[in-house]
Amino acid sequence: MQRSNSPLRSSAALKNTKTLRLMSPQFRTLRTGGKLATRQVEKLRKAVEKAEKARFRIEQRTREWDKLYAAKPSKDEDPEDIRAIQLAKENLSDLKLKTAKDFIVPEHKRMTVEKKTAQLDELEEQSSKPSQTVSQTLRRVHLRDLGLMKSSSGSHKGRAASRSRLSSSRRSLNPDKAASSGRARDPTRRPLELCDEDIA
Repeated sequence: MQRSNSPLRSSAALKNTKTLRLMSPQFRTLRTGGKLATRQVEKLRKAVEKAEKARFRIEQRTREWDKLYAAKPSKDEDPEDIRAIQLAKENLSDLKLKTAKDFIVPEHKRMTVEKKTAQLDELEEQSSKPSQTVSQTLRRVHLRDLGLMKSSSGSHKGRAASRSRLSSSRRSLNPDKAASSGRARDPTRRPLELCDEDIA
């Protein structure tokens, strides 16, 4: 009978359990001696250990990923806002008390007539300071102009000289015209501030 090229041999040989047992690798190792059997047992033991280590690593990695996903904030929450809310809960008093019917404002937080009057006086002083400085500056300019007019009332040449001095001093008061006339403006000087040379 011819042998077929298929991995399974003839059906008669497959039916014979004795032949199947003789073809098995366990039987071959037993037949050849214990040396080959112990080598295969060692290989199997190492393969099992390797598989156990790999399974343990995979389980450990999945536990780590689960922890990471549990710690991950949701997309709708800002971590800074959560920290601020937690800090406020720890440090702020109970705000519900302020809406209660029997809540009384503490003495140091009460607004009294004296406190409000002091606030208004302070605001009035702050608002009047700029107008006072402008008024003083305009008075100085006016006095200087009067002094120039009196000193130059003698002759026609004196009047022309005083006009030129007057126009140059007015240019120093208006920084836009001074810049357009080519005169260099001092950057440290404020527009309405007069210096001693303008008054003299």
